[in-house]
Amino acid sequence: TGTYAATQSVVSGWSDWGFQFGFPDAAGRRMDITLARGSPFVWTTYAGVNPAINIGTTTIYDTNNNAVSLVGTNSFTATAFAFDFQGRSFGVFAPDQTAFTMAGTTITAQLSGTNNYLVYGLLPAHTNLNEFAQYAFAKVTNSRMDWVYDRANGQVDSTWTLTTKPLKNGQTNTLQGWLPHHYRTT
Repeated sequence: TGTYAATQSVVSGWSDWGFQFGFPDAAGRRMDITLARGSPFVWTTYAGVNPAINIGTTTIYDTNNNAVSLVGTNSFTATAFAFDFQGRSFGVFAPDQTAFTMAGTTITAQLSGTNNYLVYGLLPAHTNLNEFAQYAFAKVTNSRMDWVYDRANGQVDSTWTLTTKPLKNGQTNTLQGWLPHHYRTT
């Protein structure tokens, strides 16, 4: 027990546009993070840590865009929820039927065993939670850009590939955006 306080940041893997790193603490607990450039998702796994999220004083929404009622209780069960914070909308995606507790403005996930992950997503609006939930559980494990130069035609053909691992439900499709220079001149 005690407060989790990471003692270092350790890069554990990388690819063309993604990387993985971890934050271990002195007690053997850790948080591991996977990022992929252009993806609205951040995949996290926890060992010995129940993550706490400060959402401020805002409404929590379920996948049907209904407000989650905390009247008479300080906990709820969900696979995903959304909230708005400082003008932005966020989604939190969890293993099926994850228990969350609320204390003040902080939500804490009760994670255990192989159900030790959360996926955080930046949403266009909290109403997009259900749509993004289809793709949140496909964790990017590799990204690769391959290209072929056709000298005679002065052309470069590029192929972009993402490899994903389903965290649940076998879903391997995810979302990824492109930077303006990728689509303006290609």
